[in-house]
Amino acid sequence: MVLREFLKVPREKKDEIIKNSNDVKLSLMTYNVLAQGLIHRDSFPDATKLSLKIKHRIPKVLSEIKFLNPDCACFQEVDEFERFYKEFLIANNYDFIYQYSHETISSLENNTSECPPETVHGLLTIWKKEKVKLIDYQFIDFDNHELVFPTKITPYTKNIATICIFEFLNDLNKGFAVTNNHLYWRYQAVYEKLRQIYVLLTEVKKSRDRYNFQFFCCGDFNFEPMDIPYYILTRKELSSELRNTAEIVKHPGSDRENPIVSDENGNGDIDYKEIPPEELIDKLYTLPKLKSCYYNYANLLSKERYNCNPQWKENEVLWTGEPAYTNYGPWKGTLDYIFMLVEEGPSKVILDSVLYIPTAEELKKSLPNEEFGSDHISLMANFYIL
Repeated sequence: MVLREFLKVPREKKDEIIKNSNDVKLSLMTYNVLAQGLIHRDSFPDATKLSLKIKHRIPKVLSEIKFLNPDCACFQEVDEFERFYKEFLIANNYDFIYQYSHETISSLENNTSECPPETVHGLLTIWKKEKVKLIDYQFIDFDNHELVFPTKITPYTKNIATICIFEFLNDLNKGFAVTNNHLYWRYQAVYEKLRQIYVLLTEVKKSRDRYNFQFFCCGDFNFEPMDIPYYILTRKELSSELRNTAEIVKHPGSDRENPIVSDENGNGDIDYKEIPPEELIDKLYTLPKLKSCYYNYANLLSKERYNCNPQWKENEVLWTGEPAYTNYGPWKGTLDYIFMLVEEGPSKVILDSVLYIPTAEELKKSLPNEEFGSDHISLMANFYIL
C-alpha cells in the first residue's frame, strides 16, 4: 500500500496568527471513483480484467475512505450506491446525500426514490454525523438552469451539482459549505464549461449571501491549470489566445436540436439564453474568486519527490504549482480540485495541509490497477475554521 502522508502548507502572512483553542478542524476530500457503467475494456488497455471489476475496485475505494477518515467528502461518478456504499457509510457513522439526475437518496429522510439503474451514476456527499449537521441543501441542473436555458447551442450534458451547508455541532456559530460537481467532459467544450461555472458560482454567491460561512468547491472540473476556466476562477491574467478558446464549439450528436420550452412571451417567440463568450467572461469576473488548495503543491516537495507528468515531453512544464496529474488513466492530467472561496476582509479559514499524491513509480503504468480502484486520485485537505 502506498503511504500517503499530509504535507504542511506554509501559512500566508494574513494567516500568521496564534491558533485559537476555539478554532475548529475540518478535513475535506474529493474523489472521482470511476463509474462502472463508463468502463470500456478498450479504454483501459493497461488494466487487468480484475482491476476493472467493480467487486475489486469499490472495496479499494472504501478502504481509502476508511483509512483517510475525512470529516466531509465529495464523490463523483458513483454508481451502484445501494449495493456498495450505503451500508459502509452507515457502519462508519456517516450521513450522506446521493444525487443522481433529479432523484435523491439521503440518510436524513425516508426515501421514496427507486434504486437507480446500474448504468446511472451521480454525486455523493458524506459527512461525519457526530461532527457536523446539514442545515441546507440545493440541487443544480446545469442543462435546465434559468441562466442558460433555453438555448440552441448548448449540448445536453446531464451534468449536475449540489451545495451542502453545514454547522459544527460543537459550535453552531461556525459552519462551512461544499459544492460537489462534475463538469462537462469534452476537452473542446470550453464555452460550455464556462457556462456551467457561471451557473455554479451564481448559486454559490446566493448561498454565501445567506450563510456567512466559508465555501469550498470540490469535484472533477474537467479542465487543467493551463485552461481558461482555471485562469478565470483564480483571477490569473488572460492572454488573447486563451480568450479565443472560449468560442462556441458545436459537438455533433450531443446538441439539443429542439429544446422543449414554453412560449414565455405568448407570441410564439422563445427567449433563448445565448451569451456571447466575451460577455460570459465578463460575468464570471463579477462572481466570487476561488483558490485551489493544491495551488502550491509542487513547492511542498523536493525536486526528487515531485513527479512530472510522464506524458509531458522532455523539459516540458505545462503549468506550475498544481499537481502534474490527478487523473492517471491512459490519459494523464489534472482535472480535480478543492477550491476555497476567497473572501474579502478577515479570513474564515486557514489551510493547514494537503494529501500527498503518489509518484508515477508508485502508481505504475496507469490506473485503475490492483492497488487503486479509480483512474482518478483522491485529494484531501485539512483546515482550521476560524
